Amino acid sequence: MREMHKRLALAILPLLALANLQKVTSPSPISLVPIGTIPLVVGDVVYVFFCPPLGNVLASCSSSNGGMYRQLIAMNESITNVPVQLGGDQGSYVQLVPQSEGSYNLVLNITSQQPYNMLLGILTQDTSNFKLYTIHVVERAYFVEILTMQGLAAVNWSISFVFDVTTTQEESWLSIPIPSSVGALFLVAAIVGLSYPNAYLFTDLYYRSKKEEVSKKRKVGIVVLVVLSLLVIYWIYASVI
Repeated sequence: MREMHKRLALAILPLLALANLQKVTSPSPISLVPIGTIPLVVGDVVYVFFCPPLGNVLASCSSSNGGMYRQLIAMNESITNVPVQLGGDQGSYVQLVPQSEGSYNLVLNITSQQPYNMLLGILTQDTSNFKLYTIHVVERAYFVEILTMQGLAAVNWSISFVFDVTTTQEESWLSIPIPSSVGALFLVAAIVGLSYPNAYLFTDLYYRSKKEEVSKKRKVGIVVLVVLSLLVIYWIYASVI
């Protein structure tokens, strides 16, 4: 019986050694949240580039309100058209296209056999959210360089990015700002005060033209006064809104 136990122990020992070796050689991923929430609008495209190409990358995305999105992973692609140099012509990238409002959390689990560089960029038509970042002009759009990290170690990484996505509402030409009640009183007073003399001049011009030939100087003078009146009204309006 003792001999049987010894043989069983010798058989199990290599398995235990292999399990311990796997724990040593496959450590838990290093978690990294390199930047705070990034504001986007629907239509912006998120790119995370890696160079040289990675051994493996898994991407998962979650939305606070179940918003729709499109996601793409490319493992070994040309990145010569990327406006930021990452140290090579080939790389891997993850693309995320949010399609509705909400908060999106993109998590990347990365494995690489060698150190690599990473670039987080946004392809957009509107740079108003990115005044503090480096902006590159590309064909019919802008590429915003949000984050560049050099020399990430060849270990397992878990990197998270959070995006707050909103929609833009195009301003209609009918949406005219309304001044406050006090400002409106000043504006109405200016309109009434300037309309009366202008109306009198036009009425006088009309009846004079029925009786006699009105000189061009008089007509030009009336037009100039009307234009000046309109400019004064606009100046008051711009001051009270």
